[in-house]
Amino acid sequence: MTKKRDKRRTPQKRSNKPTPATMIAEIASRAPAAPEYAFGSAAEHYDAALDALRADDAEAAVGALQAALDANPRDTDSLALYAELASDKPAELLTALQVVEGVARAELGEATFSEDRGYFWGLIETRPYMRLKSRIAELLQSQGDTPAAIAEYAEMLALNPNDNQGVRDPLLGLYLATDALERADALMRDYEEDASAVMCWGRLLWHLLSGETGETGETGETAERALTEAQQANIFVAPLLLGALEPPVELPAMYTPGGANEAVIAVDYLGDAWWGRSDPTPLEWLAQKVWL
Repeated sequence: MTKKRDKRRTPQKRSNKPTPATMIAEIASRAPAAPEYAFGSAAEHYDAALDALRADDAEAAVGALQAALDANPRDTDSLALYAELASDKPAELLTALQVVEGVARAELGEATFSEDRGYFWGLIETRPYMRLKSRIAELLQSQGDTPAAIAEYAEMLALNPNDNQGVRDPLLGLYLATDALERADALMRDYEEDASAVMCWGRLLWHLLSGETGETGETGETAERALTEAQQANIFVAPLLLGALEPPVELPAMYTPGGANEAVIAVDYLGDAWWGRSDPTPLEWLAQKVWL
């Protein structure tokens, strides 16, 4: 008598479904459609795909994105959007976007990274690469790969010191959270004209982590003065840091300098640096100095 195999012990068949990263590599290897079949530029179709997504028309978005990739299979923005739509998990998306980065870098050419270094936001052809780098850095940070996220943000600042994308803010938070105080100090000095909530409250924390809580330190500035400047920049940050105010579930899409929304964003960038340490001294010092 033949025994029936226990289905519960039957090994699962491996899925032959290609990953988003594999599909992107395959798309990028294709030749562009002939001009008479492209029906417009990849950028035009990409914009149409974004418009369709905003209108919740997934079918139209996919069609427009396919047209964009037919027109130019190596268009950075279109490949990045394909990765976003095709990926189910953040890790899968990150891998796919890193493939896109390789394609984008090859398209730009290595000479671009030396000849145009420092102007990558000022050139239209390099902006998609910078948008891609920003997304990759965000994913790395959200997945806890702090060293890789720091490297991405730092490279973005090297490519575009004007920092039109504002990556100095998350980078400062990561430097302070990892006690990279020299790097944090250098970053704040590079953008010392920036009196935003992130920079001012980051400078205060830098003082506290450096042990400059009372007498004037080597910088010639006391922590008390740094606190005054931080409060002047945004008075809503301290209540959020100390738990007197609850942050909203979602980050605000816009903010006004000095307003509550800016404080929420600043605490999002700096929160781990303030809260995620075993030594409670910075928060205790702050609690003693401010009236809530």
